[in-house]
Amino acid sequence: PGAPAHDGLINLGNTCFMASALQCLSNTPGLADFFTSDAHVPMINKTNPLGCKGELAKQFGELLKLLWSNKYRAVAPWDFKGAISKFAAQFCGSSQHDAQELLAFVLDGLHEDLNRITDKPPTQTIEGGGRPDLEVAREAWDVYQLRNNSAIVDRFYAQLKSTVRCSHCTRVSITFDPFSFLQLPLPTVGVRLMHVVLHRIGVAPVEYGVRVPKAGTILSLKNELSAICGIEASLLVVADLYQNAAFVLDERKLLDEVRPGDVLRAYETRPDSVNFSVVCREFRPELASYGSHYAHPKRHDRDRDYEIDDHFYSPTQPPPSGPSNSSTSTST
Repeated sequence: PGAPAHDGLINLGNTCFMASALQCLSNTPGLADFFTSDAHVPMINKTNPLGCKGELAKQFGELLKLLWSNKYRAVAPWDFKGAISKFAAQFCGSSQHDAQELLAFVLDGLHEDLNRITDKPPTQTIEGGGRPDLEVAREAWDVYQLRNNSAIVDRFYAQLKSTVRCSHCTRVSITFDPFSFLQLPLPTVGVRLMHVVLHRIGVAPVEYGVRVPKAGTILSLKNELSAICGIEASLLVVADLYQNAAFVLDERKLLDEVRPGDVLRAYETRPDSVNFSVVCREFRPELASYGSHYAHPKRHDRDRDYEIDDHFYSPTQPPPSGPSNSSTSTST
């Protein structure tokens, strides 16, 4: 219908679900042309008891004309909503609803309002009976159109092959069923994104987003981080800092035991380190790295401590002893 439609739809309360469904229909190839050119008007079936007396098709056509006129920045679909509310009480008012539920009602209502069949004959299900699929599908479609023949069926309906095998007699029944909506399961995501602040010795810390298996362990996290940063997994120690307490995490710990909002710490150690401990000396939640703390890579020849502030990881003196609210966690 000419230039692209850039007109929006004004929400009539919480009707964003309706706006999204209507914009999808408005931008379906060929559908806007059909309605804005009034090609639907001669096909309106006002006597179909399953339809909306032609009102839904009429208001939908008028709405598409407004949307494709490019005269308005946004259109308030009051008349169209009134037609829907008249024939589907669940959409009365301005409450939120499911967009797919509305879309199903609109397509079915438009189909019945534009159904070319005024006297629907009784029909029977067509089965394969060993015949070629193409032959069976064509016959099943012809039978379906004896009762359902509209511009909506032409554009939005297809066939789904259904095969049923009897477990006792092994008889196979093949049918081709019409559908306008096909529900598909969403694939299960087997990974999760975890945020880890990596502290290299002598380098400013960097936060990484690491994709790890949901059923993985801290070792899985170390392996993935190692592939990103180039540090051997065996030289990485992972700790969780929470409320002024530090917890070095065992490699066998399951990742689903780590709170989703936690930002873990990973520390580079030297090959001659025998254990590693972390001491919190200050908790500063306003900082992305949760404040400064001490890390202690213990070595065979000497003890050497590393201070971690929010910008650097460098050798320093051991943290002062004495009463404090610091917490220490050690992994050997």
